[in-house]
Amino acid sequence: MSFTPDTTSPAPRSFALQPADMNGDDMYVGLEANGFPSNAVNMARATITYDPAVVTLVSFSSADSWMERFGHQATFSVSKSGTNQIKVRVDMQSASAGASGGGRILRLRFRKVSAGSSRLDMVEGHAYDGGYNDSLQNRHGGTIVVK
Repeated sequence: MSFTPDTTSPAPRSFALQPADMNGDDMYVGLEANGFPSNAVNMARATITYDPAVVTLVSFSSADSWMERFGHQATFSVSKSGTNQIKVRVDMQSASAGASGGGRILRLRFRKVSAGSSRLDMVEGHAYDGGYNDSLQNRHGGTIVVK
């Protein structure tokens, strides 16, 4: 399996899917934040679509998350919605704090189902500050190829 991101130079104030790791029949894809101003991201939301005939989401990891580098714990929720959507929700535990700059929010672990290619499209995304102002301007997906 391989993952090719739509861009290796994500736009400022964007979320981007980037290759993270490979482990046997599993591919890890990172959901990354890029170029946010000071205290801009208190809550992150993303909806990602994929082809369930090619890959399936098996787990996620929030280890070393960019959202927790600013001294406040975060809660992480990743769930499947319907047959081909992943819903990501991350909330800092302090409404007065926020993350800035960029880094990996979490890693998604996909497992191959059959040979083919699957687009990972970020069909929705939000980067809210503590006052629910959304500063997300761009979303970048990619493609997983399974041999």
